[in-house]
Amino acid sequence: MRQTNPENSGFSLLEMLIAMTILVIGVLAVLGTFPSLLNLNHKSWGNVEATTLAQETMQEILAGVYNVDLPTCSCPCTIQGGGYSDPPGPNFHANYHAFEHVKRSWTVQCAPSDPSGTTNSNLYWVTVTVQWNDKQGLHYVTLNNYISH
Repeated sequence: MRQTNPENSGFSLLEMLIAMTILVIGVLAVLGTFPSLLNLNHKSWGNVEATTLAQETMQEILAGVYNVDLPTCSCPCTIQGGGYSDPPGPNFHANYHAFEHVKRSWTVQCAPSDPSGTTNSNLYWVTVTVQWNDKQGLHYVTLNNYISH
């Protein structure tokens, strides 16, 4: 058996350099994923905020906030509304920071006729669209709902 001198035990300089190189490459690889993760997080947050805003708008339409007089709308008809609203608008929460420009638009129209061609005059198709611009471009979320009146 080979006897080792206690003064020569441990890692050599070359082993330490190789270990440090491997460690630095690993850390740089992990750090390289952060920008794409931040962009994905930003986009997801924008989708959540836009969906929430679209749901709020849909609830406002259903609650009659926009004075859509459905019974006087005889088929075929289309009622449109909405427009640009930049933060901080009246319906924006303080955390709606992902948007630079937002457009909320909505349409209420008679529901499509059934396969027999009969149109139900008490059923309406509501579409709410939220569009926004951010650093990645133009995005939108659309919600559709039937309402009966």
